Amino acid sequence: MPRPGKRGGAFCSGLLPAYHPYVLTNFTSRLDDVFTLAHELGHGIHFELARQQTPLNYDPTIPMAELASVFGEILLARYLREREPDPALQRNILSRMIEEALSTIFRQVMYTRWEQRAHARRAEGVATPEDYGRLWMEESHRLYGDDVIFAPLDRWGWATIPHFISYRFYCYSYAFGHLLTFALYQKYLDEGEAFIPGYTELLTSGGKDRPENLLKAVGLNPLEPGFWDRGFHVLQGLLDDFRRQVGQEVSANQ
Repeated sequence: MPRPGKRGGAFCSGLLPAYHPYVLTNFTSRLDDVFTLAHELGHGIHFELARQQTPLNYDPTIPMAELASVFGEILLARYLREREPDPALQRNILSRMIEEALSTIFRQVMYTRWEQRAHARRAEGVATPEDYGRLWMEESHRLYGDDVIFAPLDRWGWATIPHFISYRFYCYSYAFGHLLTFALYQKYLDEGEAFIPGYTELLTSGGKDRPENLLKAVGLNPLEPGFWDRGFHVLQGLLDDFRRQVGQEVSANQ
């Protein structure tokens, strides 16, 4: 539970291969806390299995860093949906997964496109904050279309993202990791327990090779045309389930 002097949120620290990982978290009796725990324990499992690697190969590469954590959240969602008959909880779980996927995949790609354009603009000469704001709004409208009404201060959103300064061209990895995890989950649904040894081997590999080489353990190739459709198909399934849930509730109330 939270207490004075304890930092909010959650974190998993992998340290070094010689030491087991630590999970630091808070619990405030919310469903989000349960998913956060599943997320951080996913990181913990990844670090624990990767302890077979050297300190130089221990940490997973950035595109693979969220693989086990997001997979843990997906498994928890499946577990709860299979056991909880409450329609409100079902909708809550589905909406949470969909919102997280949209923000992690589509919005992070928007960040990346803005960052590419911002650097290209700067290469042409000195760029003003207004130039960056204009590019930010162009990419924001490209993402949201007419579905979002923007306020005047929204044009300064780029200034609130520390990744653009401290971890340049990092944001694409969020989209990479989330879509990859969806593809892994579909592979798990297709293969059942036969999927587990390859997945364990993948996590044990830590950061010893490029993602496309590590993913051979589970029979996936991210360089294959159409690979990313696997992840989008899983997201489409979540959207279809959510629409069915809402439709059933509307019919029951009529």
